[in-house]
Amino acid sequence: MLYLAQPWWQRPVFAFVISLAFAACTGTVKPGETPADNAPPGADNPGAGGPGAVVSAGSLSAGPRLLRRLTRAEYDNTIRDLLKDTSKPARAFPADVPDESGFLNPATVGGVETSRFAEAAEASAVKAVAKLDTLVGCNVAANGEQKCAETFIAAFGERAFRAPVPQAQVKDLLGLYVQVRAAPLNYSFSDAIRVLVTAMLQSPRFLYHWESEAAPPKPINNLVQLGDFQTASRLSYFLWQSMPDDELLANARQGKLRTSSQVEAQARRLLKDPRAKDAIFEFHSQWLHLETLATLDKDAKVYPGWTASLAQDMEAEVRAFVTQAVLEDGKLETLLLSRKSVVSPQLAAHYGLPAGAGANVTLPEDRAGLFTLAGFLATAASTYETSPVKRGKLVRERLLCERIPPPPPSADITPPNAAALGVSTREAYRVHAENPMCKSCHEMMDGLGFAFEGFDGIGKSRRTDAGKPVDSSGTLTGLAGTNASYKNAREMLEVLVNQEETQRCLVKQWFRFAAGHTEVDQDETSLERAYQAFKAKQWDLREAIVSLATSSSFRYRTIFTGEVNQ
Repeated sequence: MLYLAQPWWQRPVFAFVISLAFAACTGTVKPGETPADNAPPGADNPGAGGPGAVVSAGSLSAGPRLLRRLTRAEYDNTIRDLLKDTSKPARAFPADVPDESGFLNPATVGGVETSRFAEAAEASAVKAVAKLDTLVGCNVAANGEQKCAETFIAAFGERAFRAPVPQAQVKDLLGLYVQVRAAPLNYSFSDAIRVLVTAMLQSPRFLYHWESEAAPPKPINNLVQLGDFQTASRLSYFLWQSMPDDELLANARQGKLRTSSQVEAQARRLLKDPRAKDAIFEFHSQWLHLETLATLDKDAKVYPGWTASLAQDMEAEVRAFVTQAVLEDGKLETLLLSRKSVVSPQLAAHYGLPAGAGANVTLPEDRAGLFTLAGFLATAASTYETSPVKRGKLVRERLLCERIPPPPPSADITPPNAAALGVSTREAYRVHAENPMCKSCHEMMDGLGFAFEGFDGIGKSRRTDAGKPVDSSGTLTGLAGTNASYKNAREMLEVLVNQEETQRCLVKQWFRFAAGHTEVDQDETSLERAYQAFKAKQWDLREAIVSLATSSSFRYRTIFTGEVNQ
């Protein structure tokens, strides 16, 4: 491990703990951009979002933009695209934890992360210099080693930092190169480049999502439009979970990411690229908290068929299912109701499909979309039985965007053990309806969760529970305009797919994933605009995603009190 004195780039890694938030609020249209630039994709004017749209031609608004670092998935994807390294070094990092939005937006770096970042940077740099000529992209024989080092710092640095390297940092990095080449270290050219890569991969400019611009922002009424490189990076991490490609960086250099139509063109291009599959999977994994699927612990006595390979097959199915539903079809109905899936032979048997069923299958009639895939059902269950509370809470909070308050401190939150009581899970959870302290909240969760009782704790279909027929019936409550009854999960989801609460919630969840925070009042214009675009295209999720990418909340921010631009 390399230890040198003085600046951060001469240490194994910076000790950098940040809790600072870049806040944003309202503002006006930037000079040179017409009001139509804020219109919904394909519209001729800002009011074209459909009935009820609140888009104003004379103003823009945006909520806070928070400073956050790369997630583990973003780090691995960035290393893959930056260095052609598919080793996924971030798997050794501590797990990212969801914030209040329900999505992964890590902001701080502690001691463990510091060590892991250093180790990953050094290992990645060693692999990178094994292909030195390709990495440096400069003819050393013709141009000389130091000149090629300068060229490398600028070119590689722009890609690693997702923006041109500031001159002060170019000077620092070049000084590092000179220092390690000189006595007493006397590093070779290859080793000196390795040191530069190691340093840049530990820079805040690499690890964080606050890409700088060459000049300080020029606020108008305290609102500033993101710079071209900031927009390029924000687009790529939203739609690819990775760094911008050469075309996106070229557009940033040429100032071609300043209008809604320019951003829309790139957003649609990015969605058609295979890398979009990473973002689509990450959204759904984070949305429904499926990140623990591959490491789920299940009681071997209760579920002897549970294995790590089955969990991996479930994760692969989710990835294939959401890719098809969102990128190939796009419709909300497909996401929530489709029975078309891609499964392994092991998972086909798990679903009770005939022996020899192919990879592309139609799931049994009791299945309906993402929420009845085995991956969701297994994750939203306990180690030894189903969990109507967990399943119902996920539907209520993640599909309907209704927050369930935490239980009072004096409440006993130990789940009833149906097996020990010798009763069905539904009977065991009846205690919630009888306890005045618990009743109001559990009425919002348990009823929705009971709809999934036709599936056990690892997502297998079942007709009985504790020797009695499974009761998956219920009535939807708390939704505007419906008190529809249902017999099972499929019937419940058939009602939910047509509810405005569901449709608006999906827009909110995609916004939270894109913006890195829960929506605030200043984001309502962008949310309404995306909802109207979603509705106008018969609930095509791709249109909502593109609308969010071109919205003011995505493309603008405000100067916050005490901000220093460097």
